[in-house]
Amino acid sequence: SKHLKTISYQLSMDIPKKEPTDDRLLDFHLENSNISIVCCDSRVACGKVMRNELLEKHYKHGSKFLTSFPDGTTQIFYPSGNLAIIRVPNKINGFTCIVQEDVPTNPSILAVLDSSGRSSCYHPNGNVWVYINILGGQYSDQAGNRVRAWNWSSSIASLPFVSFKPVFLALNHYVGVRILEQDKISITFLAMGQQARISVGTKVKLPHPEEIPTLRHLSGEDLLLLATVVKIRRLFHKLEICVNFPSSQVWEKLKQPSYLSSLSLKLIALCHNSGIKSDIITTIVREIINEKFN
Repeated sequence: SKHLKTISYQLSMDIPKKEPTDDRLLDFHLENSNISIVCCDSRVACGKVMRNELLEKHYKHGSKFLTSFPDGTTQIFYPSGNLAIIRVPNKINGFTCIVQEDVPTNPSILAVLDSSGRSSCYHPNGNVWVYINILGGQYSDQAGNRVRAWNWSSSIASLPFVSFKPVFLALNHYVGVRILEQDKISITFLAMGQQARISVGTKVKLPHPEEIPTLRHLSGEDLLLLATVVKIRRLFHKLEICVNFPSSQVWEKLKQPSYLSSLSLKLIALCHNSGIKSDIITTIVREIINEKFN
């Protein structure tokens, strides 16, 4: 018979300290700041503003479309009878809306939107599509790569490359999300002639915005990548001139296109305002942008 060996070991007693996330740091600063948050909650169903009262609406084929309760809780159903959207009071202020997929059991969450300032929408594969908080937000593709990020104009002065542009999402055939500004965020529902809109925007007033930590959507690597993009565009411009005008006398008179000069200035400004406390990044970016080609 085989001999069994016993292995004895002891787990380390040193528990690694968990670094605080950006959201926890944000919460700490907000709790210690004199900040004003006003929830922009409203509901419209079938073209009429809904009040805090018991209300039921149905589809033409008889199944329930909407139920509203006196405390503001609202349920919206798909034509299949599955729950599409539920709106409930949150623990702090305002309401939280949850959007689910159209399946009878174990539906996936398509979006969670809160009128106190935080919301998330998800791709069908579960990756975050859009995430926002009271300072700004970001938009990502299905693979989870960040496509763009922004700061709300009400919280921090917009920086180059991060100004907000409206976002329109189609979560499925019936539910959409419109983000026009921080106080103009809404969920829209349309099915079989019935429609509803739930607003979940937020108005934020920061007495001292400079005390709130800047959202660092761009890392040092991102800034270097942007600088390299400018460099490559300069190189392509020079190659195009060389092909069209082979004479070397023309090359000496070449000037950088105005759009590249503008991009370079914006990138340098972004380096200074990105929240990355290092002059090294700015210096390297300048060297990449201003590099001369032989």
